[in-house]
Amino acid sequence: MLKLWCAVVGETGSPFLVQVDELDRVQDLKEAIKTEKPVTITCDAEDLQLFLAKRKKEEDGEKWLTQREALGGVRDTSDYTRVSSTDAHLRCVGLASGQLGEASEADKVVGLGPIHLLVEAP
Repeated sequence: MLKLWCAVVGETGSPFLVQVDELDRVQDLKEAIKTEKPVTITCDAEDLQLFLAKRKKEEDGEKWLTQREALGGVRDTSDYTRVSSTDAHLRCVGLASGQLGEASEADKVVGLGPIHLLVEAP
């Protein structure tokens, strides 16, 4: 079971957690996100756009967006990689155990745990 932290693009507030199986596909993840946030996400799950919340332009490699950074809201997704194939397995798009940017408990307490996905609704 994977626990993935998500933030909705354009929304401020607390990130939310979804649980999916590592063998699931991106479409299964979209359904889980819609189920978790039915008031915020009113479109069909298939219409959601997902982005790996890993910055592409870091000098010292890719870094995950932190929960603290996401609290103020994310409006621009240009520094993040879009997850475009709904049929792909999660592990094939960078969402497998060992790829999720682990953080220490001390870092998590101060909001430095990773956000894994940015969710954008039309």
